[in-house]
Amino acid sequence: MCGNRLKGISISRGRTGILLLTVVFFLLNTVFQQTASCVAKMPAEIGIVDLETTDRSEAAVEIILSNNSSVLAAGLLELTYNPEFFSVKNVSQGTLLNDVLFESNLNEAGIIKIAWIDPKDAGKEGVNGLLSGIIFLRKNDRPLILNFQTIELIRTDGTLIPIRVKGDVTDKPSHPTGEIRLQLETAKAWVKGSAVSLYAAPFLKDKRTMVPVRFISEQLGAKVSWFKEESLVRIEDGPRTIVLTINSSSALVNEVEKELDSAAVMLNGTVFVPLRFVSTILGADVTWNEADRSITISCF
Repeated sequence: MCGNRLKGISISRGRTGILLLTVVFFLLNTVFQQTASCVAKMPAEIGIVDLETTDRSEAAVEIILSNNSSVLAAGLLELTYNPEFFSVKNVSQGTLLNDVLFESNLNEAGIIKIAWIDPKDAGKEGVNGLLSGIIFLRKNDRPLILNFQTIELIRTDGTLIPIRVKGDVTDKPSHPTGEIRLQLETAKAWVKGSAVSLYAAPFLKDKRTMVPVRFISEQLGAKVSWFKEESLVRIEDGPRTIVLTINSSSALVNEVEKELDSAAVMLNGTVFVPLRFVSTILGADVTWNEADRSITISCF
């Protein structure tokens, strides 16, 4: 079967199509990178939106482009997921990519490649909306973790559109908290000097200081989700996704297992983690004051 043809390059379906499109993108960038002018603009945003499904054996997401002020002529996305927990059922073409050449490649387990190109250069300036929808089949009850590995959005002149992942570190306030201060056995925290009530106070467990993970993570700019049936906490912190399981002494950071010096626990509806988690995994600076048994957390 003959593939579509664009400016002398054959675009076939499947693995070869993806590779040829990748070559097209590379050539475009090489040809135009010396002549393209750089214009300082706010980057466009790309994000993954979880959808509710009636079938618990499935998980569904949409990939959304927003804040784009450029003409979108072509694109390449590569995403990763854990093939031990999920398989891909379907990758669909989004409404934003109607009437363009669109391909998906699922040949490698755990990797989704999506590419498209507009053969008529009919892209419109400032297009935003749905790029693609993906349906996964669950193999167990673990939450879906989907990460971008490659994002290339290309203008008609061959230059790359500046892009950031929605929820990435660049989405955080430039000065997220300044400082968080907590005290053992005190159900109150101080954020930039202002008192904030906590549902449960930090405490000692087996000589380990345990602190509320949702409160601290959100103050540091991360998104926190609770999965009651699986007793899981998912923390989305820019390019990192962290999964904690109650009573487990390890965490998954972008699917890589990391040991904790004490298991995550729940108390009065609040999930607590060892203080070392805040510094080693969330990347904040932590100071312990023995005199008043207080903890100061900062992230600049």
